Amino acid sequence: MNKFASVIALACSALLSIGCNNIEQTPPPTAAAKPSAGIAIIDLDEVARQLGSDKKIVNAIKQRESALNTKLVELAQNYTSEFKKQKEAIEAQAQNQEGEVQLATYKQQVNQNFKTARAQAQQNLSQHRQKLIGQFREAVRPTARKVAQERGLSVIVTQQDSLLYDFDPECDITDDVVKALRASTAAKKTAAQEPANKQG
Repeated sequence: MNKFASVIALACSALLSIGCNNIEQTPPPTAAAKPSAGIAIIDLDEVARQLGSDKKIVNAIKQRESALNTKLVELAQNYTSEFKKQKEAIEAQAQNQEGEVQLATYKQQVNQNFKTARAQAQQNLSQHRQKLIGQFREAVRPTARKVAQERGLSVIVTQQDSLLYDFDPECDITDDVVKALRASTAAKKTAAQEPANKQG
């Protein structure tokens, strides 16, 4: 969990004692009014699932993983070919213990180079995954903030926070955020189709 998430989670644990029905600091809500509190809860995994973003992220990660694996296979083949050439050259020049040492040293270096390349590929994949997740979270943020503000909530905590123990369902803005994002997507598609319709 990053530092920002930790701060939010700690704020959540401190503020959850207030809950969504703060009787001492806010007036009792009317029958038509929604409860007012400082914290909104969102399940980003559920938002991603309902919008199909989770599958898009998984597919993008698989594509990157496949590309990296292809490069690793090519690299391994190149190393094998180079090692074979080096072995033939060393054996032709020195058929003694010195030649065997040179060959062993070269083989060790090749293995180390490949391990480094594989570690870099794994790091690249991990960074790509974090980037995709970060982009998704940032894309959701403005809509989540707007939905929370409409409910009079100013802090948004995800259900993925490990310190989140319990909350009033009235604080959950997940479904409203999904509806708002779908409406926004539909509006953008309609706006994009209008020029084409006018030309037709």
